[in-house]
Amino acid sequence: MTDWISTDLNDGVLTLTFNRPDKLNAMSLEMYHGIGDSLRQADQDPQVRVLCLKAQGDHFCAGNEIELFAEVADDQTGEAAARLSLAAQSILQALAAFGKPIVASVQGVAVGIGTTMLLHCDLIYAARDARFRLPFIDLGLVPEGGSSHILPQLVGYPKAAELLMLGEFFDAATARDLGLITSVCDPEALQPSADLAARKLVAKPASALRMIKRMLRQNPHVPLSQVIDTEIEQICRQLKTPAAAEAMSAFIEKRPADFSKLD
Repeated sequence: MTDWISTDLNDGVLTLTFNRPDKLNAMSLEMYHGIGDSLRQADQDPQVRVLCLKAQGDHFCAGNEIELFAEVADDQTGEAAARLSLAAQSILQALAAFGKPIVASVQGVAVGIGTTMLLHCDLIYAARDARFRLPFIDLGLVPEGGSSHILPQLVGYPKAAELLMLGEFFDAATARDLGLITSVCDPEALQPSADLAARKLVAKPASALRMIKRMLRQNPHVPLSQVIDTEIEQICRQLKTPAAAEAMSAFIEKRPADFSKLD
């Protein structure tokens, strides 16, 4: 794994940190592959219940390393494009497929993939001075990471068109009001807020959390009548799980439920 990212597992929370502050945590090919590999391993690791994304330094992620784009533009063989495509798919497909809750904390700038990766996170906390941008238009490019699919659903077509066609910076308050992030925090409260959310998630039934995430991602594309039926069916299945048994026992015994040993 590259030194530009690090992972730390503590009490069910895997913290994945971007560690290239001198380059504003811009993504290299090595970072793409390292993050993608870490995500796939974490999704399969039963010890990992929640993933936290964070960054060292003053900025979350300044986007793709511009040299990678230059290599693709100058290369006549197609090899550079293939390398970049494979690397970008490694992280973005892994994020989109990740079945456990993802909590992100964002400070400074989140540009390009620094913003599009957040569209695949579940709880996103941003410092009050954080700034976001989808700059693809000004690079002569098109959107990435499923943003042309996700943004119109989240914010509506006119606002998605503004974000992607004008490509201008927007602040944390705007991101919150659009529904792109969960909360805006004072800088000193950013990481404590994200850490607290992660600890709360770890204490929840893991199997139910995974199912809720799956439903939130899939159900907007399914007819409402079908969703109502499948929700009831899923509730009946969940009632037979150890987590539901523990919750009911705890209620009857008037004690806090303990889901820490349950999948």
